[in-house]
Amino acid sequence: TGYRQYTLHFKNLKTGELLPDHMDRVDDMAWITDNKTIFYVTEDEVSKRNDKLWRHVLGTDKYELIYEEKDELFDIG
Repeated sequence: TGYRQYTLHFKNLKTGELLPDHMDRVDDMAWITDNKTIFYVTEDEVSKRNDKLWRHVLGTDKYELIYEEKDELFDIG
């Protein structure tokens, strides 16, 4: 048993190439209609609480923190 700790990777299904974009400690994600942008939620390493919402555009180095739930009584989800 243990906690679910996922690393999100992306693969070009036409070429089979694994893209360099990846995110650690991901609990949930959603594609945006442009097929390049994703929103995803990460968990806190200690509390295991989903506390941060991020945005990333594939092919860029930008990982933008959109929201952080600082109240430990609540989580994102």
